[in-house]
Amino acid sequence: MMNGGNSTRGFTMIETVLVVALVGILFSVLMPYFSTLNKTWAVFDAKSEELQNARVALDYFNGEFKQAYRILSISDDSDTQGFLSFEKPDGTIVNLELDTSGSEKVFALEDSGTYHDIASPISELTFIGYDALGATTDVTALVRSVELSVLMEDQILSGNRYTSTVSLAKDTIESLYFALYSSSNITLSDSGTINGDVHANGSIDDLASSTVINGTQTDSTDTTDITLPEVPIDDLVEDYEDLSAYEAIADVISTVNYIFQSGQTYNGVYYVGNGNHARIQDNVVINGSVIAEGDVRFQGTGSSIIPSPNMPAVVAGDDVNVQGDFTWAIAIEGTVYAHDDVNIIAGSFEVNGNGKYNISVAAGDDILSACSYPEFTGATIAGDDMVFNVYTSAEFTGDNALPALIAGDRIQFSNGGSNIIISGIAYSKGPFLTYGSSLTHTGSILAGGDVTIDSTINLSYQSSYLKSPPVYMWATD
Repeated sequence: MMNGGNSTRGFTMIETVLVVALVGILFSVLMPYFSTLNKTWAVFDAKSEELQNARVALDYFNGEFKQAYRILSISDDSDTQGFLSFEKPDGTIVNLELDTSGSEKVFALEDSGTYHDIASPISELTFIGYDALGATTDVTALVRSVELSVLMEDQILSGNRYTSTVSLAKDTIESLYFALYSSSNITLSDSGTINGDVHANGSIDDLASSTVINGTQTDSTDTTDITLPEVPIDDLVEDYEDLSAYEAIADVISTVNYIFQSGQTYNGVYYVGNGNHARIQDNVVINGSVIAEGDVRFQGTGSSIIPSPNMPAVVAGDDVNVQGDFTWAIAIEGTVYAHDDVNIIAGSFEVNGNGKYNISVAAGDDILSACSYPEFTGATIAGDDMVFNVYTSAEFTGDNALPALIAGDRIQFSNGGSNIIISGIAYSKGPFLTYGSSLTHTGSILAGGDVTIDSTINLSYQSSYLKSPPVYMWATD
């Protein structure tokens, strides 16, 4: 009997050779497709990375620059290794440039010589500034928008260019970023130094040829007219116009002329009605406020007024008059306001402002002063002219809320040998004039009329006085 069982048979040599040959043929056919797929994936991956890096660069620029309110420096539009420096409202300075110190070029934030990478690799970095009319400019004070252009660099791709254009804040006004600005003409007749940009819608004349301007000069031949912002003077002083509001809270009400006697101390809010006047004699101390429907007259030296917080020191329905001599010294801790004029003849007249806008001295019409040493801390406001004949020195200190000096028409300083010190913006809707004095100014001068500086000048632009201006304040006509 034969044993039953399964018979097994392996691949023959011919079959094995045929299978190997078929696999080789199949592999050789598919290999180009795999290679193409791999290259396609590599390009896709590189493209995705490039787009991601470009997006990071543009998003960073867009996010930071839309907060810019002042351009500090910008490279020429042909510079492919460009730079841009600008300041944000909180005082932060942002420096953007191309870091070429490493093996690849990097779009970076520069901070005191240290680079913080934003995006890479980048072959070219270009910043292009545009003015209000869309023309290219690298004059920092005229730049209204900036275009960022980045050319990405990659070993696989030839590189693509990506751009983004962002404007400065909408409420930014060009004239605010000049050290010296005039809607008309600027005449410099003496020596000195101006650190900052200078612009006139008319002409700029350095008659003595001895004023050093460390900044850009532009006039009617360089650009279109730049607008002077509008300061709503009436709005700033309207709280002092309603005398009835003070009458309602007065501690003492007089219906006849009221005299503050020499050497006496008075406490509270004093209201003088029926169009009558208040008279303040020598060495009077008033811990409160003097409100009169008529005028308020200082008739002696050595007096002081210290009102309650946010209350004015003096409010007059007519004039405030200090008719003394150059030996008088008067100190006031609060706003002095006259519906008409403020007239000052004194030695030392010191006012520290208070209230919602930190106003020191304000007049509905003119401020006229012949004083050895006026010292006003807070905004000084005149509805029309502001004229100071200074015999020794004068000091005016503003803050971040309002200019140091605001005039509805003219600001004028005169008298030889005196020293004028201004910290803040000096703003006049008319001319700004100095004659025979020395002007030391940290801030800027903005004038709607001619600027005539017939005195030595040391003017240094400082942007901190623009940090927190009320939004409504700077409006164009």
